[in-house]
This record gives sequence, C-alpha cells and structure tokens, in this order.
Amino acid sequence: MKDDIKETSIDSLALNIQKTLGKDGFLMSRENPFLNWMRGQQATVSRPEDLGLSFYIANPPVLPISPFDFSTMLISFEPLPSDSIYFQLTFYFYSALQPCIEANEIHAAYDKHDSIWFPKLSEYFTEIENTFNLSWETEYDESIEDNLSGRIPLERAENILSLMKALKLQCEQWH
Repeated sequence: MKDDIKETSIDSLALNIQKTLGKDGFLMSRENPFLNWMRGQQATVSRPEDLGLSFYIANPPVLPISPFDFSTMLISFEPLPSDSIYFQLTFYFYSALQPCIEANEIHAAYDKHDSIWFPKLSEYFTEIENTFNLSWETEYDESIEDNLSGRIPLERAENILSLMKALKLQCEQWH
C-alpha cells in the first residue's frame, strides 16, 4: 500500500514538472529526439499527460559551444520505487565521425573531441555541474556522446526546474 501511494505521488510530481516545463516552452517527447534527427524526421512531441515517468526534452537551452550536431535532455523518475530523479543532458557529435573510414581518421576525430570540443563544453557547464552535483561521461559509438548527468533526490524535485532555469539564464547571458 505504501509503495502504491509513493508511485501515485511520483506520478503527480512528474506530471507537475512536465506541465511546468511545457508552459516554459520546452518540447517533450517519449522517444529520444536524436534518433528522429538521425532518420531525418522531426521529434515526436508529446503532451505532458502522455509522457509517463521518463521523457526527453528536444530543445534544451544550450549554445553551440562545441560543434555538436544535436543535444537532448532525459529526465526519468524510474525505476520505481525510487528516491531520486535521473537527469542527463547529452551532446551528440555525429557528423564528426561520418566521413571517417579508417581507424586513424576515427581516432583523429576522438582526439579532436578530447582536446578541443569537450574541454570547451565542460568549461561552459562547470557552474551547473558543480551547483547540481552532476558529472560527465563520454561514450564513443556511432557518434561521440558527452553526457552530463546525475540524480536529484525526490524531496528536492524542484531542482529540476531550477536546473532548467539556470541553463536558460546561462544561455541568455552568453548570447
């Protein structure tokens, strides 16, 4: 019974955050918008009521500090039961690897990312990383993916909205 009550309150909390983000102009989707972008399609935008407990933001407020092709944000209240919200801001460097065929070309793109692009990205987000206790992880796959992520305790769920406001403000200040 206690878990049912907690799940109901998590559903309400998630919906309230989704509605606030929607009112603030963020486009939300149940699917990763980067995958739509790769297929040449528009992101499928969903209403807050249709999102569920894990959703993406297709238009996070970030400047093109590095030559990434696309950025998304994942916010997840799962798995249940959970005592935190997972947050992940991802930057995709897809085009950087597309012309690469030989291993040395791929490694040259990785080196350029590691020595130039990622340090710029990391520097830009230092204050947000420290304020919200986030950390970086880079994945090398069919694209280079830089992930700034962390968990926010449920009792401080409003930090998701504070984080979004901080990102928006930082973006406006750098313009």
